[in-house]
Amino acid sequence: MRLPDSRWPRVGERMSLAFRPDWKGGMALYVPCDRESLVGHDAWPAQYPQLIWNPAKGISHYLEVVHDLLQGLDHERVAA
Repeated sequence: MRLPDSRWPRVGERMSLAFRPDWKGGMALYVPCDRESLVGHDAWPAQYPQLIWNPAKGISHYLEVVHDLLQGLDHERVAA
């Protein structure tokens, strides 16, 4: 089940860029480590080498990127 658009994190520049319910129907984050988002972004590997999917790290790499976004300084936590 997909989270309703109104519940997506939106506070802060990085959050609003990565968490886009309009991107791929809300089924992928707009970040360089998401294989769905890499399609059509040929410059991303050179621009964001530290964020590109790293199979040696597996899913933990993706989770680290999401964790950093959620814990970022530009994110304000809103009570549920």
